[in-house]
Order: sequence, then C-alpha cells, then structure tokens
Amino acid sequence: MSEVQITPGQFGVALLICSNPGLTQSALARAVGIERSTMVAVIDALESRGLVERRPSPLDRRSYALVLSDQGNALIEKLRPMVSSHEDRIAANLSDEERAQLIALLSKVADD
Repeated sequence: MSEVQITPGQFGVALLICSNPGLTQSALARAVGIERSTMVAVIDALESRGLVERRPSPLDRRSYALVLSDQGNALIEKLRPMVSSHEDRIAANLSDEERAQLIALLSKVADD
C-alpha cells in the first residue's frame, strides 16, 4: 500500500465507507472502535487527498454523510486485488478451516 501512500487503517476506513455510503463520522468511529476526534483526522486526510467527500446528512443536519469520491472508488478497486494477494501470501500455509478459525479468533480478540 505504500506505493499509493495509504495506510492500512485509512484503507480500512475507506473500505467501510465504500460498503456503507452515507455513514456518519460518529457511526464510523464506533464501527472501527476509535475516538471520534481520531476519526476526524483520518477523514480529513482522506478528504484532502480527494478520496472521501463529506456531504450534509439527510437525517441529521449536525453531521455529515461520508461517501467515496470517484478517485476513492478507483483506489479501492486498485487495492482490493493487492490486499487479497497479500492475504493469500500470509495465509498460504493455512487450510480453509484454519483460515476461518484464525478470523474467528482475531474477531474475538478485537471484541475485547
């Protein structure tokens, strides 16, 4: 991801926005499990690169709905195969069952 100058955390945030257009910063911060102020800085960085747009929320005038720009969508589509290839490389020695178990265990750790 360094070739496109995006951190794994920024990619994860952009991917969540891609999958949930219109998500608010507060809802995104809760989903990722970080402080709202930290999320503002992440969104600011993505917005300054033209990857994310803040639009007035149709549900709450006090918040913004987040959407990926065309450039943001293009970046996600470029990175998806790179991420998939990386995941395949690091889990090459695991069976499908072991991969599922690893994901389940990592999810359990993340929930604490």
